Amino acid sequence: MYDTENKKFIVPAIYDEIIFANFDGFNGGYVLRNGNKYGVFIYDNPNNTTIAPVFDKTLLLVNYNYFGKKMPLFKLYDNNGQLFCYANQTGKQYFKP
Repeated sequence: MYDTENKKFIVPAIYDEIIFANFDGFNGGYVLRNGNKYGVFIYDNPNNTTIAPVFDKTLLLVNYNYFGKKMPLFKLYDNNGQLFCYANQTGKQYFKP
């Protein structure tokens, strides 16, 4: 992803796949895939957030500030598109009892 106005890369071209994601709420962005790991780029101008591909499952942003400012909660999905669990930005997973 390249910002033509400011002439700089927003998301560097180092990922195997960059997938547009229209997350819930005000934040849009991209799902980033490297091999079988997933991460995200979240629009938050002027300080956008990139979370490196550390997740083993496809993910979607649920709440950007769930654990505090810029500390997001994600939903992780299995290969069948079913909800697997929730996770924080470091990859720690949370399961329903």
